[in-house]
Amino acid sequence: MILQQILEAFKNKDAESFLDLMHDEVIFVDDFSMENKEDSSISIKEWFDAGAIDVNNWDFLVQQELPDIVTLQFLRPPIYDEQGEIIRVTYALLLKDKKIWRHLVTRTRIK
Repeated sequence: MILQQILEAFKNKDAESFLDLMHDEVIFVDDFSMENKEDSSISIKEWFDAGAIDVNNWDFLVQQELPDIVTLQFLRPPIYDEQGEIIRVTYALLLKDKKIWRHLVTRTRIK
């Protein structure tokens, strides 16, 4: 299942494996920015290299996989936030041809 492959790529900091899970028409939406697959590949490699994605520190609230959508929600520890607050991160991944077609993320500060 694709959810397990995504988490394995994150755990192993394997940008190429994660990018292989993306559809050629992928659009990554993060707040007010949008990236295509080429742009996302640059960001993802930078995040993995900088250690910004570390599933070992994620406190999962939701992990769900359906045929056309994958959702993840987790709490990001305050050590990653400038203000020392816990952040709830929500990913919604729409699938097409069993690959990530739309990748949406939102972050909410927990006070």
